[in-house]
Amino acid sequence: MTAGGGEAADAAALMALKLAITDDPLLSLRNWNYTSNHFCNFTGVKCSSSSREWRVTGIDLYNMSLKGSIPFQIGNLSFLQSLDLSYNGFTGDIPGALGRLRRLRELDFSVNNLTGTIPHHLGDLKNLRSLYSYENAHTGSIPGVLGNCSMLRVIDLSENKLTGTIPPEIGRLTRLRFLNLLQNRHLRQRTIKEVLVQWKDTTPVDVTWEPATILQQFPHLKP
Repeated sequence: MTAGGGEAADAAALMALKLAITDDPLLSLRNWNYTSNHFCNFTGVKCSSSSREWRVTGIDLYNMSLKGSIPFQIGNLSFLQSLDLSYNGFTGDIPGALGRLRRLRELDFSVNNLTGTIPHHLGDLKNLRSLYSYENAHTGSIPGVLGNCSMLRVIDLSENKLTGTIPPEIGRLTRLRFLNLLQNRHLRQRTIKEVLVQWKDTTPVDVTWEPATILQQFPHLKP
């Protein structure tokens, strides 16, 4: 099969991801060889047809014991809707290039060894529904630009090393139904009241926070 421009870009991005993986003990990616196998047949890759080309719409590498880093070329998968790299051993930063994935709906980096900040470029993901990156070692503050992701329903950044305050822009997320920030010891909780009060007239939000007694002041929230 001769690849068009879009397919070639997707193939290159997937090959960059494979090269960035330094350990694949279960041989989960043994069929990731574009010279002999179209990338739509790669383990964990989902595709759909667009303008007579096959484009990558999903990557699911959940719990494959992979180690390595996340390459910036992932940001070239312009049709990607879901990315799940959770329960592996990825290290390094989340690349800001992911902010180019305007079709992305689901993002899950949970239970890895990722460091660095939550990139502010994620605020460009207008179709993002869920953001999971719990049990990592993220530092820095929660970017206020996440408040631009108006479709967000779930944010789980628990068990990291986040600092600062909860940005009031989070309160603009009227579709948000679950927020978990547990075990970020240096997050200052004085602004949680200011954030929660912005949801006063919306559908209840399940907020997991320490201490839980803060919810008693907001009866519209589920305990």
